[in-house]
Amino acid sequence: GEMPTNTLAQFSGPLHDQLDLTHEAACLERFRINFRGDPRVRFPQPVVPLVAPAVLVETFEEGVGINRWVSGSKAAHARGGSDEQGEARTTHEPETPQEVFRDNLGRLGVDSLLKMVIGHNFVHADLHPGNILVRSSGTDAAPTLDGVVFLDAGMTASLSMRERDELLHFFDSIGEGDGRSAASAVLQFADGSATNRFAGGRGIPSGQTCPNPAAFENDMETLFDSFPYRSEVLGVTAGEFMQETLELVRKHEVRVSGQVLTVIVTSCVLEGWAIGLSPGVSVLDHVKREMKSWKARSWWNGYGALSL
Repeated sequence: GEMPTNTLAQFSGPLHDQLDLTHEAACLERFRINFRGDPRVRFPQPVVPLVAPAVLVETFEEGVGINRWVSGSKAAHARGGSDEQGEARTTHEPETPQEVFRDNLGRLGVDSLLKMVIGHNFVHADLHPGNILVRSSGTDAAPTLDGVVFLDAGMTASLSMRERDELLHFFDSIGEGDGRSAASAVLQFADGSATNRFAGGRGIPSGQTCPNPAAFENDMETLFDSFPYRSEVLGVTAGEFMQETLELVRKHEVRVSGQVLTVIVTSCVLEGWAIGLSPGVSVLDHVKREMKSWKARSWWNGYGALSL
């Protein structure tokens, strides 16, 4: 059938932006400002005045593609084994210098993403391994991580204050293992003002297309009950949660804004290569820790009070 107009706009918008290289130059400058206090994270600098819609000259950045360090997923998970009680676990304490290096690299990637989402509200939306360089020193046998360089910053995502609050509400619900609360947040990922349809005690936006919010809440509760969220013990990843949640979104015809979907998919992509680096890396654990830190604050980076 015909592609809906709003879906077409979600796909065409980011692609259109990337045709104008001045847009990418502006994104690079913004990322450089956002991470200016963290010398471990770098972005190329546009060389002004060699910036135009069809031309972008950037500084040359030293580094090696991250694929050199990413282990195959099967090999990474194979190191997990089981504990004395026979329960599956995927965590692995790094032992060799190379394993410590990969573990630190995976954690730096996850921390950088969470800073983009939670701290900056400006997310690099194309974080596949081909766009990441690793800066290191030392020897191959005993490498030291100096930092990472993120390339190709033309595709980004930013959320409205409401979308941001609801995404944090969703992350917080994952950390608490609360399926109904997570469903309530997902149902808010649509445009429009509140209606007389309710989920979690809140009015559902008028743009929400889900025909049966109660059924969606029930299925989300069942999902959370069946997926243990103590990832550090049972090996549940944020990607698994997101994939199952998106399947329920499809099943129940839940409308989710393109910007929120972009952030969620980017999180899954990053987690994939982070786990390839070190199976002990857990986006869920990092999210829970960051949420505890940010919930203790009474303000939200100049955007208003945090309402979770």
